[in-house]
Amino acid sequence: MLNTASAQVPEPIRVVVAGPNGRMGRAMMEGLPQQSGLHVVGGLSRKDDDEAIAAVLAAADVIVDFTHPATSPALLERALDAGVRPVIGTSGLAEEVLELVDGKAREQGIGAVWAPHFRLAAVLMIRFAGIAARYLDHVEIIEAHHSTKADAPSGVARTMARMMRDVRGSDFVDPTVEKETLDGVRGGVHGGVRVHSIRVPDIVGWHEVMFSGDQEQLTIRHHETGRESYVPAVAAAVQKTMAPGVIGLVRGYDAVIGLAD
Repeated sequence: MLNTASAQVPEPIRVVVAGPNGRMGRAMMEGLPQQSGLHVVGGLSRKDDDEAIAAVLAAADVIVDFTHPATSPALLERALDAGVRPVIGTSGLAEEVLELVDGKAREQGIGAVWAPHFRLAAVLMIRFAGIAARYLDHVEIIEAHHSTKADAPSGVARTMARMMRDVRGSDFVDPTVEKETLDGVRGGVHGGVRVHSIRVPDIVGWHEVMFSGDQEQLTIRHHETGRESYVPAVAAAVQKTMAPGVIGLVRGYDAVIGLAD
């Protein structure tokens, strides 16, 4: 008689969500339990005391963080010290924080993921902008988000401005305005890339990159219509942190899905 013992089913990845009552936190709490192979064990909010935080982290493999740049670093450090892998979507984190996450993850021998955006079309927008930056001399970025967003410009806009300047290898042409009748009307600037931020209620977000060359223009626009579609992308990032051989910080959703150079 044949031995028909069933194959062992892998244990689900235990996930804790930071900021479960925020805009993104609610989407994660509702959506991640529906993703195959994941089990949400709880949420962490600012009102939780040290004992409660320790208990939740002890029951988790991965922490998903879409919170605030002022509070996120301390929580990420605590999670890493507990051996919990972070998936980070918090906007506005300083480079020093990302380097700290990378270093601590390597010390622990575990993976981590940070991305300025967990959207496939946003990844493609950034890649297309990188191609155009090699050939066109003028560029400006306009981005719009809800009025309670903590940072400006968005992490995506900041990432694109830096990336385009690096790809080009020199500053873009940034025409001088002879007279600005309103301070700051030309927005912020990095390497000749002008960035303009719009903040109004009841908008999820969009980014527009406007290039100009010799009597021609190119516009690349990405428009978000809801937060629910972040869930599968974040689930893929959670899986990435647990993949064999992934140690340290993986930067960008493109790297998660294998589009990174």
